[in-house]
Amino acid sequence: MKKIYLIITITLLTINVFSQAGQWTWMNGSNTNTVAVWGTQGSFAPLNTPVGVYEACNWTDLNGKFWMYGGLNSSDTGQYSDLWEFDPAINQWAWIKGPGIPQAMPTYGTQGIPAPANSPGARAYGTTTWVDNNNNLWLFGGWNNGWGGIFADLWMYDISTNEWTWVKGPQGPNSYTGVYGTKGIADTSNNPPARCETNATWTDAANNLWIFGGQTWNKCFNDLWKYNIATNQWTWVSGLNTIGGAGNWGTIGVPDSNNIPSSRMIYSKWKDHLGNFWLWGGYDFDSIGIGAYNDLWRYNPVSNIWTWMSGTDSLNNNGFCFGPCISSIYNCPSGRFENRACYQTGCDQEHFQFYGGGGDLNAISNDNDLWDYDVAHNKWTLMSGSLQQNQPAVYGTKTVSATTNQPAGMMGSIGWTDPLTNSFWLFGGVIIWTGINADHPNTMWRFVPDSTCPHDPHVSVSSFTFDTLSGCAPLSVHFMNTSIGSTNYFWNFGDSNTSTLVNPSHTFDTSGTYTVTLIIYDTTACGIFTDTSTQTLTITVFNPPIPPIITQSGDTLISSFVTGNQWFKDSILISGATNELFIGPSTGCYYVMETDSLGCTSISDTVCFSFAGINEISYNHSMSIYPNPNDGTFELTSQRAIPSSQFEIKDVLGRNLYSYSICNFQGKETFTIPLSNGIYFWEVITDDGIFAKGKLLIQR
Repeated sequence: MKKIYLIITITLLTINVFSQAGQWTWMNGSNTNTVAVWGTQGSFAPLNTPVGVYEACNWTDLNGKFWMYGGLNSSDTGQYSDLWEFDPAINQWAWIKGPGIPQAMPTYGTQGIPAPANSPGARAYGTTTWVDNNNNLWLFGGWNNGWGGIFADLWMYDISTNEWTWVKGPQGPNSYTGVYGTKGIADTSNNPPARCETNATWTDAANNLWIFGGQTWNKCFNDLWKYNIATNQWTWVSGLNTIGGAGNWGTIGVPDSNNIPSSRMIYSKWKDHLGNFWLWGGYDFDSIGIGAYNDLWRYNPVSNIWTWMSGTDSLNNNGFCFGPCISSIYNCPSGRFENRACYQTGCDQEHFQFYGGGGDLNAISNDNDLWDYDVAHNKWTLMSGSLQQNQPAVYGTKTVSATTNQPAGMMGSIGWTDPLTNSFWLFGGVIIWTGINADHPNTMWRFVPDSTCPHDPHVSVSSFTFDTLSGCAPLSVHFMNTSIGSTNYFWNFGDSNTSTLVNPSHTFDTSGTYTVTLIIYDTTACGIFTDTSTQTLTITVFNPPIPPIITQSGDTLISSFVTGNQWFKDSILISGATNELFIGPSTGCYYVMETDSLGCTSISDTVCFSFAGINEISYNHSMSIYPNPNDGTFELTSQRAIPSSQFEIKDVLGRNLYSYSICNFQGKETFTIPLSNGIYFWEVITDDGIFAKGKLLIQR
């Protein structure tokens, strides 16, 4: 008998990455305070790296590339005006534009006209940035100590032409009053006052640029502005047109037209899928005191209403945390500022994260904690780092992930999200502020988050297992769905059959190779998302044995198979009847099931027998056999004359084993028939049909 075996092979797809999930990796730059490696302008190279800087400008363009401009190194006279691009796919920097020396002055050119020589000049201390919907990079304001002040100019960089354009605002620093105009009314003459120390910026769906708050000479704003690129006009939208605006928090979670964040330096910002703007924390000088916030705000640009969403309305709050990777509505980071390294992840980008920052102006108490805020569930989670300040860096080996790796506590760092992998990238900042000897690292770090810390309900993970690794045709396999993040499933079994059940069972009728695919999908705020799990199952079934045949010999039923038998009578298992022979049957219907060495079974046809009594004779008792039982020799007797007839002997299956013609029979006749022991049936047949019949038992 041919046996065919079942083998299941699972094919896994592995994506090579630099590190394991949930760990930091030192990816680029130095682990000491070193100078830049400029390389060739416009060219990526493995050793290229910017100088370590504090509070630089940063952008992630629409193609997923990272950009950095300016920043401060070592002292207030070490501000840069160089533009760098970083490609996370190859882990390399390219110096794109700029003089490569600090303290360069702006070159304005003609307003509205791009030119190769144009440059915003050296900028630091929280210069405002945007990426518009056409992939242009924008900046506003910032601080240049070489010119001795803070700016109110607006610039655009065109990536395709590698040119800056001075778009709007005054040349030079110190335009501290600005032109507010009328709240809610756009005007060509409007322009925000000069400011730095803010990156609370957003780009809306209509390609307008928005900015909130910031600092000007030890005073802060709480004004909200919108810039219309198409009309080249600013609009004062919300907040006060003076410095030191006091906030109105209202009731947490309740929108109110009277709500407004207090004036502050502000760094962490996000935009949700509905187009709402979010900001967190920051530092205030004088609206209610001096110190850092830990409040989270949401602004609806359609209704022009602010909502206090999380945190406290007090300064210098120490926050609360249940512990790493424990999500809770009661968690909240401590108050801080200069935490510009902020990110967004998740299917619909509604997990907000920020790294580090500090709680004091002297930069002597810096954090290295990484926090996540889940918009859908209003929960904060500590993803990485310590709640203790001023933690040292543990670099490990470059490009090698390790659970012990961690950046130092830093403020003024910048960060990006790789849109292809949802990993975080972190650069620069200041570890300890000591003036000329400040520690400004030029290390590039990468953090790949653990999908369970926190678990994103919008993240889909498709996976399944199966229960059967061998079997007989037809082979039924039960699939167990181990996916997360969805309630909709589509199975394709690779044989033209599909299912939408959670845990389906499927029968493979023939041997072969099948690719079983599970697609999970769901509809979220960002649309329909899917994830697919594919396992290649090489499924080959065992052929069942040939069904056995029952024969009868005397009082014995015989299976055509020698071993593996189980006898049944009237569909009921006969206990102990597991041999080739079944002796002494009674009237009923019998079949036998055969099981081979691989556990596959087959069943014989059902055969019915009548064993009423051995000496049973014909209808009128006119004929009989004597002796009965006998050894094959017996007498057939008749009490009356019988015309020509046929004497036949048959087995239990009705097969004719002996036939003898009789003419004008009366009296008796002796027969010797060479039959084996067993039960047989005899008949005397005339022209009118069966004249007599009975049973014959041969025993030797």
